Amino acid sequence: MKKFRRSIIFATFIYFIDALVYSQGGIAFIVALVAVLGGGTKALIALLKKDKALSKERLIRAGIYIFMAVMVFVSVNLNNRLAVHRANQLIKACNSYYTKHQSYPDKLEDLIPDFITEVPLAKYSLLYNNFIYISGEGRHLLVYYAIPPFGRRIYNLEQDRWSYLD
Repeated sequence: MKKFRRSIIFATFIYFIDALVYSQGGIAFIVALVAVLGGGTKALIALLKKDKALSKERLIRAGIYIFMAVMVFVSVNLNNRLAVHRANQLIKACNSYYTKHQSYPDKLEDLIPDFITEVPLAKYSLLYNNFIYISGEGRHLLVYYAIPPFGRRIYNLEQDRWSYLD
């Protein structure tokens, strides 16, 4: 296990950056692709040279990075499911506000304390974790980043539908 310590530490670092800071999976995808193509090729070459120990070592290293990438994608998926759940709660609160006041709130904080106890974070990440609420004449949108920095999901309260931007 000591032999793989550096790979495990690096994979863990990538997991935290990609899953918990950015919540996107782009870095993990590239690293996994390099692990499969580079590590797999090197393992095959070692096997062809009859060096089973080196081949096994290279496969284990590639496996560490592939496992990390899978965990990043699982985390990103769970975070996005959480964002949808929390968005649905905010949408329900906005609709209740509309029923009571015949208009949507100007800002999400207007829902406190009658409809929600606090405005939740969209997801557990250090960046791109807030809901954005855009309020204008006849247009009220709830936005969160599904795949930062561009992949935004937008819910239009007047039209009662989701769309994507970017």
